[in-house]
Amino acid sequence: MIRGQLVGSRIQKRTSCRLELKPEEVMMCAAHSGDRMAARSFGLLTGFIHRPNEYGPTRKADDAKPSDFDVASADIMDLATQLGA
Repeated sequence: MIRGQLVGSRIQKRTSCRLELKPEEVMMCAAHSGDRMAARSFGLLTGFIHRPNEYGPTRKADDAKPSDFDVASADIMDLATQLGA
């Protein structure tokens, strides 16, 4: 939808504008805490999708504290269920 770097950019603001939604009506879902901080700084809701095998068996994946995100999920299906889909 919109090209640009995710963290530290204004992509979150441009996305809500492009969708003609208020920032608080948009949720940015990611597997990294840094993405959450950038999204929240623009007023977006945040969703965490745990990806335990993202970096393979030798490196630990990013873990979320439930309080760090509006929704923390085990996978994309869990996120959808929590959002009522």
